[in-house]
Amino acid sequence: MDRTRALSKSKEISTLEDEIEETKQKKKQTTISKTMEVNLNRKLFKLEEDLRNHQMKHRFRLKPQNFYVTVRAKPHCMAVEQEFRCNMTQLPINSNDATTGHKLQGMSKDVVIISSWPTGGLFNNW
Repeated sequence: MDRTRALSKSKEISTLEDEIEETKQKKKQTTISKTMEVNLNRKLFKLEEDLRNHQMKHRFRLKPQNFYVTVRAKPHCMAVEQEFRCNMTQLPINSNDATTGHKLQGMSKDVVIISSWPTGGLFNNW
């Protein structure tokens, strides 16, 4: 196991991951009975559920917020300024414009969205 990844995980999560791996290895054995296979499937399901619950405890969760605002604007340059009521939903997004490939190594990310990717020039290796 990578030392940097092991340091960022709690002991409970690491233990559950190890138990899941052991259970999967037991399932791969060809000499197990059907009842044992069913029991291993149940155990695996429970372990994976426990792992998800432990991981959710360590997440930073933000919920979208709704705002109702009044905006004063001109629809075009010749128009008279008008008031508009707007309903805005603010989504909690972690914008990160400066992470490099080197910095990402060893990090755990559930989702990564890349909106644009530079090509050519200095970016031939990525």
